[in-house]
Amino acid sequence: MSSNPSIPPTGDRARAWARRGSLMGLVVLVVGGAVLSLSWRRAHERFDPEAKAAAAFARGRYQVALRGARNYLESHPGDGGAHLMAAQCLARLGQPALAERHFVLAGLLDRPALHERALGLVFLNRPAEAAAIYDDLLAREPSDPSALKRLAAVRLGQGQAREVVPLAQRLLKIPGEEAAGQTLLAYALHQGKHFTQAVAAAERAIELDPELRTIHIPRALFYTHLALDLMGLGRDEEARTHLEHALERDDDPGLKELLGVACQRLGRDEEAERYWRRAVEEDPGNADAWLDLGRLAMTRHDWREAVRCFQRAGDLSPLAVEPFYQLSLVHQMLGDLAKSRESRARADANRARSGPSPGGMGEPDDSLAPNPRGSP
Repeated sequence: MSSNPSIPPTGDRARAWARRGSLMGLVVLVVGGAVLSLSWRRAHERFDPEAKAAAAFARGRYQVALRGARNYLESHPGDGGAHLMAAQCLARLGQPALAERHFVLAGLLDRPALHERALGLVFLNRPAEAAAIYDDLLAREPSDPSALKRLAAVRLGQGQAREVVPLAQRLLKIPGEEAAGQTLLAYALHQGKHFTQAVAAAERAIELDPELRTIHIPRALFYTHLALDLMGLGRDEEARTHLEHALERDDDPGLKELLGVACQRLGRDEEAERYWRRAVEEDPGNADAWLDLGRLAMTRHDWREAVRCFQRAGDLSPLAVEPFYQLSLVHQMLGDLAKSRESRARADANRARSGPSPGGMGEPDDSLAPNPRGSP
């Protein structure tokens, strides 16, 4: 494992995270959190004059309220209030596609309804439309923390890290939202490869919210980003400390794999191997840990074990480059030139298929992020 402090030891880790859960999955975690507790507001007085449907909705009896709305729509198909009731019931019942049809027919929506519609569009994997609604909400109320956080999450899911930074900076100025702003800032700066600023934001977020409850994100992913950024800066001991702390609360195989990387970079090969073995025991599909074990076997000239580990990593990540490149080297050491050429061709084909790295937000710029304490 390279110890070059200027380059984070990611390998094919980004692809591994994509396998474990897409960025859109992260977006859903961030913007979803708990079910929105928005009250239904009747847009037309004609529908539900006795407020029976509204009362059922308020009690969480969405099927009853939905039935009332649908019954009314049979005779009044253009009634906006009935469409709004149907839309919000269907949203709560986990049917965003049907809900969206009714939102479209409901006419002008108030802010709570717009929030709920945008969330449904996120679940439907229509981020551009969701972002447009959040932009509209922020045009009406620039300090709407929910809209800022959800729009930032959508932008992260779209890989638009630069667009998240000003949203996070706006959150930093809202009382009670600094932890959320620092968390989103850390995510955006990590994606943009601004390691120093990302670490400062992440550590400030931990200081403000040790349990990371302000934004509903996977803690393991947060600490993975933080550890990679620290290792990218050559601060391996700090990375190890954060990962050990994270594992006290989240027994995650991915964190164990990365902790093994930190240990190896500190010269603790045996400790690193223990973490990698535990990672593959708990998650046999952890391609990164198999890759780590293969590299370790190479340093020990255990060529057969290296082949086994690299082959396993390649089976789990058939479009990755590193496992097949390493296999080509091992087969060459074993004198099997045909397999070496075959593995190298596979690595080259995968590299060509993946294309150049999309990069980040450009060269690190100290003006990009605010002071870690949130001051201008």
